[in-house]
Amino acid sequence: MTKNVAFLLPSLRAVSPIKAAAFIANKLNSLGYNVVVISLTDEISDSVTLNKDIKLYTLGVRNWFLSLMCLSELGKILENENSRVCFSFLLPADFILSLSNSNIIKIAVMRDILETSFASRGGFFSIPIVRSLVKKIQALYLRRFDNVVAMTQDMRDYYRSILTIDPILIHNFLDENSTLSTTSSMVDFSPYRAEFNICVVGSLIPRKSIGEMLDFVETCFDKGLMLNLHVIGDGPLKNELIFKKDSLKLSSDNIIFHGHLDSPLNLIGLMDCYWSNSMSEGLSRAMMEACFLGVPCVVRKIEGINEFQQACSGVYMYKNIEECFDLFRSLNSDSSYVETKLGDEYREKNCIHKYDLLLRNFF
Repeated sequence: MTKNVAFLLPSLRAVSPIKAAAFIANKLNSLGYNVVVISLTDEISDSVTLNKDIKLYTLGVRNWFLSLMCLSELGKILENENSRVCFSFLLPADFILSLSNSNIIKIAVMRDILETSFASRGGFFSIPIVRSLVKKIQALYLRRFDNVVAMTQDMRDYYRSILTIDPILIHNFLDENSTLSTTSSMVDFSPYRAEFNICVVGSLIPRKSIGEMLDFVETCFDKGLMLNLHVIGDGPLKNELIFKKDSLKLSSDNIIFHGHLDSPLNLIGLMDCYWSNSMSEGLSRAMMEACFLGVPCVVRKIEGINEFQQACSGVYMYKNIEECFDLFRSLNSDSSYVETKLGDEYREKNCIHKYDLLLRNFF
């Protein structure tokens, strides 16, 4: 039987879930699977590459709500390619695939818990009845899938509780060779060498709690800990955060906004610490990259992080941001801290093997 597999994505933007999907598609293609990738939009980043024999279809949708109009075209592509299994990544693709009537095995690859992600935005989405409604809506469309893939045990337990299936646990992982090759490029880091350098990587959105991080940097200075915070990412809160930075009693070099970087690894690798203050996360690819590169990670305790800490070394959790001061001070002065190392559960070889085993059930 020909092993035909499809991937449905919202776009081919250079963001972590899309990069992960492209890497899985490439690896499965290398293992002998015939892979097609379907993007709802025609947005394609040069840094998201596919093997030359992977077919790419773009549906040209400008707004994912309007992608309902292309359900027929999606069905024709899946039928013409004789795809047996289709993986979807991220909410727009999950929702559209759930509505497709194609006779195909549908598997949603979950990157987070939607209810928690929405609630972390605060306001309207944090109201209990709204949280419950989000949970019910997601359960409704996910029940049209044959299975879901969860990247943490906490996530797996959550989806098991709202669905009638037993989700598959496959951890998030890295393209390790690409990670190492990307970090070979040089960055002029000399202006910051004198200080303790910390980075945060991600979209500038409310649930990342970056505004709280900026305030805490000023607190660290008030307590005598000199550091630089490097903010890598872009998003709707950018102007607000820059305004907050300018209002603090710090120099311009103490908080640096680098914007979105397609390849931030060469900068992450130079850091003394990776910091995540996110209120909700699946399993951050940037955190895994930092861990793989030997950079200690200080992260808020949320779903999935405890599991990651147990499997890796050099990962330190906190419940309240005030706890970060002692962690930063110790990392800055104490050379006895254990070497940071990514656990085997998050290495690409093991994770790709699990996708291969999953697909063997259908071919």
